[in-house]
Amino acid sequence: PPAADPGYDVTERLVAEGYDPLQMVKTGEQFFSSLGFEPLPETFWERSQITRPRDREVVCHASAWDLDNADDIRIKMCTE
Repeated sequence: PPAADPGYDVTERLVAEGYDPLQMVKTGEQFFSSLGFEPLPETFWERSQITRPRDREVVCHASAWDLDNADDIRIKMCTE
């Protein structure tokens, strides 16, 4: 049988295109906005943890919250 297609390394392609963690999240927002979802509120960008903080230890288990069922939407993750 023919060998399976090895595919490609997504990380390698993102780095080659100049993506950083913030750009990855913004691209996700653009995708969902293109489907008709509202853009993320400004508080999302102010209150979310997108990368690992340099000044303290945190648990880097990705999670998302809708804290007030209105406009306080956040993510906590350590995107690299």
